[in-house]
Amino acid sequence: MFFGGIGDARNLLRTIIDVAEYDRRPHSQKKSYHFTIVDINTCAITRDMILFMMLDEFSGQEPKSDEALETLSTIFYIYIATLMPHCAFLYFDRMIDKAIQALESGSQPLKWLYLHEQDIPKYLRILKQWKGEALQVFTVTQVINKVTKQLGQFKDMLQGMAPPLPTGCEQDKSLYFSTAMLTPPEKIMQLHDQEMSKLLKKYQSNPRETVSELKKHAKQHWKFNTTLVDVGFYYSLVDKNEYDIGHDPFQARESFEDKTLPSQPLKPSRLYDYLSPFFQDVANAIKHLRGRIQVEAMLGDFVDTAESIRFGLYHDKDDTSPSSSIITTNSRPRDFPILYDRIHLSNVPDYMGGHLSTFLYAAPLLKPFESSTVESNCLRNTGAWDSVESFLAHYQLIADQTMLRQLTQIKVIFAGDPFWPMGNYTKYRLAGTSLHQPFGELLPRIAFNKWFYGLFFSLASPFNLDLDDWKCIVYSPLTLTIIFRLIAHLRLLGYPSHWLSECLIAIIEDKVTSTCRPPRSSPSSIAEVKKEHSLKKLCTAPFKVEMGTLARIFEPLLPFALTSEAIPADDDVYHYTFHLPSHEKNRENAAASAYLALGFWDIRFVPRLGIIALQHDLRALLDPSWGDEVDRDFQGPAYEKFREKGLFLWSTITWDGEKKEASAWMSKSFVDSLVENKFHCGLYRTDNWTSIVPVTTAENVRDAVKMGRKWNRSSNLSSPVQK
Repeated sequence: MFFGGIGDARNLLRTIIDVAEYDRRPHSQKKSYHFTIVDINTCAITRDMILFMMLDEFSGQEPKSDEALETLSTIFYIYIATLMPHCAFLYFDRMIDKAIQALESGSQPLKWLYLHEQDIPKYLRILKQWKGEALQVFTVTQVINKVTKQLGQFKDMLQGMAPPLPTGCEQDKSLYFSTAMLTPPEKIMQLHDQEMSKLLKKYQSNPRETVSELKKHAKQHWKFNTTLVDVGFYYSLVDKNEYDIGHDPFQARESFEDKTLPSQPLKPSRLYDYLSPFFQDVANAIKHLRGRIQVEAMLGDFVDTAESIRFGLYHDKDDTSPSSSIITTNSRPRDFPILYDRIHLSNVPDYMGGHLSTFLYAAPLLKPFESSTVESNCLRNTGAWDSVESFLAHYQLIADQTMLRQLTQIKVIFAGDPFWPMGNYTKYRLAGTSLHQPFGELLPRIAFNKWFYGLFFSLASPFNLDLDDWKCIVYSPLTLTIIFRLIAHLRLLGYPSHWLSECLIAIIEDKVTSTCRPPRSSPSSIAEVKKEHSLKKLCTAPFKVEMGTLARIFEPLLPFALTSEAIPADDDVYHYTFHLPSHEKNRENAAASAYLALGFWDIRFVPRLGIIALQHDLRALLDPSWGDEVDRDFQGPAYEKFREKGLFLWSTITWDGEKKEASAWMSKSFVDSLVENKFHCGLYRTDNWTSIVPVTTAENVRDAVKMGRKWNRSSNLSSPVQK
């Protein structure tokens, strides 16, 4: 099973419980189980590693012993709390030391946990930060103040809509909202903190008078849960107050409350009583499956990891042949799986362009069985969708499930609760036994061309977002590189090479004529996707140079040859850096860093209202149908000329806010023309299409640009361009 975006590992742990329960059935075949877990956050996997080590140790301890209770209570505090008793902190600290010792000696921390060699230095860095630097980020006093303040604000915002409180937890929640402490098991207090036990009894009868004493006790005897700190991220924040540790752990209880679990809470009186049975069941499952379970942790982006597994971009470190590490220095045991029975993505699609990425990267890793599924949910903007189809319509311009099968060879097998569809896990599987489809089952060519061009425009110029409507914001994080991966995938599905190449060349040469239109709303509706507009020439000039450059870079991936003068030669592509000192680092710019593009414009061609749009709504100038069909203020030859000759956008960039530098692979001939024609440049937010700085103060390309190394396909295979 494959878990993308493992986070706090709750889905993996629940799966291990279920596997063990299934395995315990009479006459069940005793199988071995492999779980691949992936996360881009080093802290997440490091924290999971410590949790796994504690659970493994707990699984071997005498049930109901003091030793087992200390381990279980530490697991609880590490997993859910912001502060922990001193005894739990000491246990946690010892476990970190144990992990560091194992990793520095070249060993795995557990027999059933496999950490990849290339990631170990990153885990060690986090472990050492948690023992040292992270302890200085927040004092216990700051934690108490921050948590109580944030929870108070959250309580006011909910205004009575908070989920019901677990039975028996009234005092525990009151304590947490007042002091950021969660009540330990009574026996732990008797063994290690009798003063806490006395204070809690006093708190029960006189809460207001006892709060200050409890806070004082916490400051003297409790410790901050440093697994909540990503030191690098914290210090990167412009406003350090934005670092959030004020979660409500009582809401998390719902994720662990399941009447089908083997163990259930008995007479619960605190949050610990609700969560501890879950961890007990996990430990029992680990004990039952010992020797037959393998968890492989992979640090990185889900897309990169899925591609690397699919195409074998790893070498076996036990293979000493010279050719084994030509493609990459990253290793992976040869006997680890490359196809999976289940792929669980949680809400990763929220952050990677919906199911466009899911079906491109996850589906090819499925085993060709009806029982093999991909599942995910939507948490970022759940209320924006009234059906799975509406989700697909926005992200992929797929209007129904027939079209879904034609363009992805994917079938929806569970579409969620009709009243809250994307809040549930939706499940998908391959519609056949392979990705390839017979020609007669493909989307017809005219419909295909409309879909392909429409998808291009939705990626190149997503519709402006209302950033105040935070519940329905649908970000568009993908750059135009996704088009080239999509083309390769479509060829595997059976779409003819000449269909694909002609569409791509039309975009690169600015020769697109279609009945599609760039998006007119966000999210795009099913009706909008289905609508047939009049046939119209749609200018792609602002994007054609980037598309041509990417076509050269991704040429080895394409299933056909391209011949066009609009595609630069290999030796014409260089890595350019644009120094933009006017782009100050601030809170707003940092928040938008994932949705930036580099714009270039020739001030001589800017039309009458163009200077206002350049500042506040670049998309009105990019959309070739906007002036004719939406806002006639942007209609006319002057706007067409500006779009065709005076405006370019580059989505595939890397932005370094500290250095104030944007970098990208570009053709030398293009950059030379920008310099010669005195173009200006600046960053644009692609969520609301505003300029980061006043366009009147933007840098001249001539002053900003610096040429770097030449593109070399063999030396840039491992990291060609930003996704």
